[in-house]
Amino acid sequence: MVKKREDFELPQAVEEWGWRFHHLGIPTEEHMAGERYLPLFGFYVSGFETSPFGIEWMRFDKESTIHELIQRIPHIAFEVDDLDHELACRGLEILTPPNSPGEGTRVAMVLHNGAPVELIEFKRNQEITIRELDPLEVSCLEDFMYDAIFIPEGMDRPAREIIYLPELACYFQGFGREHDHCLVAESGGELVGAVWTRLFPETRKGYGYVDAHTPEVSMSVKTNFRQRGIGTRLLTAMLETMRQKSYEQVSLSVDEANYAYRMYQKAGFLTVASDGTSATMLKRLAE
Repeated sequence: MVKKREDFELPQAVEEWGWRFHHLGIPTEEHMAGERYLPLFGFYVSGFETSPFGIEWMRFDKESTIHELIQRIPHIAFEVDDLDHELACRGLEILTPPNSPGEGTRVAMVLHNGAPVELIEFKRNQEITIRELDPLEVSCLEDFMYDAIFIPEGMDRPAREIIYLPELACYFQGFGREHDHCLVAESGGELVGAVWTRLFPETRKGYGYVDAHTPEVSMSVKTNFRQRGIGTRLLTAMLETMRQKSYEQVSLSVDEANYAYRMYQKAGFLTVASDGTSATMLKRLAE
């Protein structure tokens, strides 16, 4: 079931998928000031560098090789971190396959309800890679566990030693046993995010415990890398990993004041218990 967007909410592509608005391309037959010609594609562009709203005007030659729909209908463009990933996992109808209009840039056009949407990937010095955790990197989970602690506004962050309390240490100590799974986000050789799952027994329940057969999800992204869609990419990849490993469902615990709470809702997690502050959420994977 698709969740309806409230008036005050950002589009799903921005808030949940981490896409970033890049420009609005509008076809025109008018000669625009400062337009420049792109001979490879047969059209003139203008406005992108100067428009405070990211509007790009496009005037096409009769011989232009650009898809006729793009020549007739305005399109919105988003920057994405991984073009191939977005095309593979979003169920998008491809209008123009991935191509490289210039060095360090890859683009594709998709179709949504008859409207063209452009996805752009830029090759940056620090690309984000999602991969499995190397056994030699297990100690990093202590740092991510500490970063994952939600601190309400106006509260001081506790000392790092808090993670060694039994109720927190159980999430990372001895990691690597059966049913332990972890994916990390890497940028420039640095681990900037992690998502991991673990099964807990009845005798040592995690905060998001549902039953002994439901893995509990933990996730953390370093502060300087938040709000860039990394958490969504990690979560999406882990959910797919758990599906492939034939788990029926996963759970988690999150503070309801945490901005991640809405992200989990949009990913299909449902609240199954709440004490008014923290929620236990469940995501069924067979749906």
